Amino acid sequence: AGLVGSASDKDDEDALPVRLIDYPGHPSLRPKLASVVSASARIVLTLDSTRPVGDGAALLHSILTDATIASTWNQKVPILVACTRSDVPKSKNWRRIKIQLRTELERLEKVGGVTTGSSRGPGEDSSATDEDKISLLDNAKAKGGGLDLDDLGEDIPASIHFLSVGGTDGLDALRTFVQDGTVPSTGK
Repeated sequence: AGLVGSASDKDDEDALPVRLIDYPGHPSLRPKLASVVSASARIVLTLDSTRPVGDGAALLHSILTDATIASTWNQKVPILVACTRSDVPKSKNWRRIKIQLRTELERLEKVGGVTTGSSRGPGEDSSATDEDKISLLDNAKAKGGGLDLDDLGEDIPASIHFLSVGGTDGLDALRTFVQDGTVPSTGK
């Protein structure tokens, strides 16, 4: 089941409540990706450091290439990729996850993002038309290189940051990001 709820720091009476939505979580949320993400001030994408990044990359691709979502964001929205289970032996560190995510996003762009869509979950057919999409590679082509996750370009109003989370490591930085949007200094 998905999680839709609010959380706030009980020690700080001035803290604003934070609404947390676990996507894809509950099946009723799947067709609502664009509306959920459009209303978000920040996003946490959790990826298991011991598993392939394909599903996470498909979801991130859906978010980053949806023109409807991009048009609703008035400023760059920070996306924190929380690489969980980083304390497990043979897990990938955030740098390796970043490389794999970039490679998979480039692959999705080259095949037209057919496995993603603003109103569908990962692995489902795309319902967005080409006019509803933004290319992740336009900025890369202008620079004469590959996709740069540190600089997505002007057309994509998002910034991507990475954090390793395992055991209790990284939890304070993750909590701070969720509560006030402060991007962790570890990882980029």
